[in-house]
Amino acid sequence: MRVIMTVVLSVMMVSLGGQAASNAAAFMDNPWGASADAMGGALTADSGRIDAFFINPAGLVGMPKSNLQFTSYRQLITNYTTLVWAVPYKSGTVGLGYVSAVTDLSMETTIGNGGDVVATGGSFNYVGQGLVFSLAHPVAARLDVGASITWIQESMYGYQANGRGVDVGAIWRSPWLASKRLAWGVSVRHAVRPQLTWNTPSGASATMPQRVQLGMRVSPTPEWLLTTDIQQIEGYDSVILVGSEYRVLPVLPLRIGWQPAQLSVGLGLWLNASMQANVSLATPLKNKGKHADLDVVRLSIATVF
Repeated sequence: MRVIMTVVLSVMMVSLGGQAASNAAAFMDNPWGASADAMGGALTADSGRIDAFFINPAGLVGMPKSNLQFTSYRQLITNYTTLVWAVPYKSGTVGLGYVSAVTDLSMETTIGNGGDVVATGGSFNYVGQGLVFSLAHPVAARLDVGASITWIQESMYGYQANGRGVDVGAIWRSPWLASKRLAWGVSVRHAVRPQLTWNTPSGASATMPQRVQLGMRVSPTPEWLLTTDIQQIEGYDSVILVGSEYRVLPVLPLRIGWQPAQLSVGLGLWLNASMQANVSLATPLKNKGKHADLDVVRLSIATVF
């Protein structure tokens, strides 16, 4: 049995290494909160909200108060949890984030003498964890910059892979249409690409691809925000992301976002002067069929203090 399980584990590790061009530590691809998810992740040029943390670190500039946000969602058989804390200082902002992804796959078993299933070894549970430290600061009257350092760990069946990376970003607020909050942004996630090497006998490794986004933000009215991004992931074609937010009431923003393969909607609600709840629903536009479990609902609770 041990020999069989060793072969199975080796095949799984080879499969993981074979996806190095796109899926290394994939749980870090879009760990943002429900607000950003409802707007299709198109927030590269937006600033002053905590959801910018995982999209463009420069967007943390402009937060008036400290902000703590908890996000939870489930996608297929994986549970995701995100916790982000951002604190303004002078004219800049410092942030700390934690991401967790846990997948309950199976455990090594055999059939006992009585026909019962008996555990004989370790679990194939997958656990991914990420720790992110961000710093954002204005460098000119209309230019903000930011950077994040990321530590990533993946573990499965007693083996681990570790890696580190760096994200960078900038936002420029246009002097034209200033009343419409016109701004442009750029972010490079994995500017220093994390390379995760497993401590298996084969030493399989995988490198996270760079993700470049160029974005624009504009507010046609004080209640209405429009955003659009062009996203280029290494090894893939460029795609356009579109998002919109409209405050039907000062405490009730409605949101919608579009990607080529996904439509998302959501809303927020200020529960009191210091606490806000956000929820989003993302549904695939292709190949969904009757599989409602492909829909992803995110819930974020944020407190301002």
